Amino acid sequence: LELWRELRAEAETSFLRGEQPNGAALCGGDPEAWVACRDGHLVHLRDPAINPPNLAAVQELATGIRRVSDGPPLAEAELWINDIRLSAPLAEVGVAMALSGRLQAGDLGTVGVSYVAQDGQFRQVGQNPSYRGTSVLTGATTMQLGRFLSPTLGLVAPLTVTYTRAAVRPDLLTGSDLRGDALEGLRRPLSTAASMSLTVRRTLTNGSFLTKALVNPLTVTGTLARASSATEYSEGENNNWSTNVTWQLNPQRGARSLGLGGLVRGLPNWLRESEGGQGIARATVSLAPTAVRVSSFLTRQAGEFTSFAVPIRRLEDTALTPVTTLQHTWRNDAAVTWQPIGMLTVTTGWQSTRDLREYADSTALGRLAGSERRQFAGIDAGVERDRSVNSTITIAPRIASWFRPRATTTSTFILSRNLTARNPVRVDGDTAGAFILPQTLNNSRFSEVGATVEPAVLMRRLLGDSSGVAQYFSRFRVLDISRRLTLQSTYDLATFDPGAGYQFALGGLSDFLRQGESFALGAGEVRVTNASGGFDLPLGLSANASYAVTESDRYQRIGPDRFLLVESTQRDWPNATIRWSRALRNGPLRLVTFSGSLRERETSSIVPSGNPVDPPAINRSHTQQWAPDLQLIFGNGLVLLGTIGRDRGSNENNGNLIRRDGDSWTARADWSVRLPRSVSALRRPLRASFVAQEVDQRDCIELPDVEGCELISAVIRREYGGSLEADIAGVANGGFTVQWVTNELKHLDRKSSAVTLTLTIQVPLSFGGY
Repeated sequence: LELWRELRAEAETSFLRGEQPNGAALCGGDPEAWVACRDGHLVHLRDPAINPPNLAAVQELATGIRRVSDGPPLAEAELWINDIRLSAPLAEVGVAMALSGRLQAGDLGTVGVSYVAQDGQFRQVGQNPSYRGTSVLTGATTMQLGRFLSPTLGLVAPLTVTYTRAAVRPDLLTGSDLRGDALEGLRRPLSTAASMSLTVRRTLTNGSFLTKALVNPLTVTGTLARASSATEYSEGENNNWSTNVTWQLNPQRGARSLGLGGLVRGLPNWLRESEGGQGIARATVSLAPTAVRVSSFLTRQAGEFTSFAVPIRRLEDTALTPVTTLQHTWRNDAAVTWQPIGMLTVTTGWQSTRDLREYADSTALGRLAGSERRQFAGIDAGVERDRSVNSTITIAPRIASWFRPRATTTSTFILSRNLTARNPVRVDGDTAGAFILPQTLNNSRFSEVGATVEPAVLMRRLLGDSSGVAQYFSRFRVLDISRRLTLQSTYDLATFDPGAGYQFALGGLSDFLRQGESFALGAGEVRVTNASGGFDLPLGLSANASYAVTESDRYQRIGPDRFLLVESTQRDWPNATIRWSRALRNGPLRLVTFSGSLRERETSSIVPSGNPVDPPAINRSHTQQWAPDLQLIFGNGLVLLGTIGRDRGSNENNGNLIRRDGDSWTARADWSVRLPRSVSALRRPLRASFVAQEVDQRDCIELPDVEGCELISAVIRREYGGSLEADIAGVANGGFTVQWVTNELKHLDRKSSAVTLTLTIQVPLSFGGY
């Protein structure tokens, strides 16, 4: 009874009024004998001396424990409730419904409507009700407006309209047991979205010259969207519209012959009849581009968002100021592809985004953004926010069928301006010069020279198809060699106007490090050499090998005109894979496969300390991995697989050397055999598998003044397991798996093991079409 006297409950009305309950004052009565509950009913404390008069009227009971003093929580307590009967138990039926309809109006368009709803009591078997009724109404229509116009115009104009409305009727307030219908002015979650899109283009290719040049390549698209979303604690609305105009012309390549056939006639016969000679004889030139694209995209996105402290509408909410967002931009881009001669392709692109928002002149950045606004054809064009320029030149001459050289160079430029943060920048420093918007400039150039050589084709050309040497070289795969150079730089708060040389990333490393009186924030030069090839030998033996070296120089500015140079080198060699496969016809063994891989990598980096007196930090690492494996397949369905792994490496950092030794092996056996008829009339297969593996990883450290290598980590993991799996009956499947895993941490003198037994039965259930 002492514990019962500490029980109090708070009525829902007290939560809404924000009152502090004081026990019996909620519903009246003796605080020593009554406790408040919902709907104003009083429940008597279970005192045997008192008979509660209205116990039968109880429908909902809410209890709680109130602490009368601070202190640690009770270690153990019991609460007994006896003989509480409900006169009207809750028994509500959940209802859900779904309706959909679709109208196909020939080739004029389609209309589709769907409605899905369920109340808060609806749930699947075994699940709890959500207490949140939902309804979703969706409608979509597509109309071909071009069908209402004359066919001679050749216009295609699909109009698409969509609408979605999703509403929630909360039976209970989110995160509580308060009834939603009892709260007057409760915000109910509701979201709506409506959009409309129209695209107009001409599909016919006929017409006058102006029609072919201006109208046929033109595509116009417009979209309009509006969305709103409301929850119990927030409301938001978004209004978007955009229009896009694209003009793309792909004319046929009108090439003219260069008339170099006479030049080729004087060459030797083998050179004149080669692909290079024929290419020179048939060389053509084209002055017109092969593809031109110009597009303009105008968009505006405006939104408002308001958050509330309580889920009920109050008079104070009218004084809240919503958070507004606005994006109003105009993006223009253009791209041209030109192939003047067959082996040369030039592609260039330009893109610029202008901000059309009006910035307040209360800040220096806002006034500067307003002064940078421009006009186009008497229309406000805003201020440029970002710009990008890219170009690609590819040369791939056809010299011979066995030798295909190539050269590619690609440049990229990005300008980005911040119009809402950071301070304006002076061109000539802190005390003189005009102010400009803060901007970040990035440029890079990627250049590659490479060639592909086919030894088999070369030998056939020189010695003929029937030559033994040519047949021998036919086993050699394509050899590819390349050399790549990448230059890049970054200028933050740049004060210079980037010219064409910087935008197209022209010049050497010095041009990336410095532009006029400005020095880059960071720059880099990366050189990569690659070579790869392979061969196929008799008796099913094949191999692939590759060689790669990467040299990187990173420059980081540490002063007005000083850079910190970090040099790093990485070499991957040898990096090879060999495979041998042999099929046998006689005997129990049917197939033998052996494969192995060998890879070695060395990396080093030199990081200066920044102080000429202190020596630089030298970091080196070396990794060598070797992993052969053997697979045997027998005629009775037995498959044996064995793998060995070896990993050796070292890592040197600031004079400390860490060595790594890792060894692993894996053995696996899979066997499938049919069950006897005494067990399975259909002799279903029984699949058995056994696996054993071990991984031994050890790390030790060598200190400058300590002799020997001190062990810092030694982990040995062993795993043994087996499984049986069979089809029990029909599509039912059963399996049994046993697994034993041990982990040994030798450097901590700790060992653990675990045994796992798993029994699995899978029975797919289906009825009707499900």
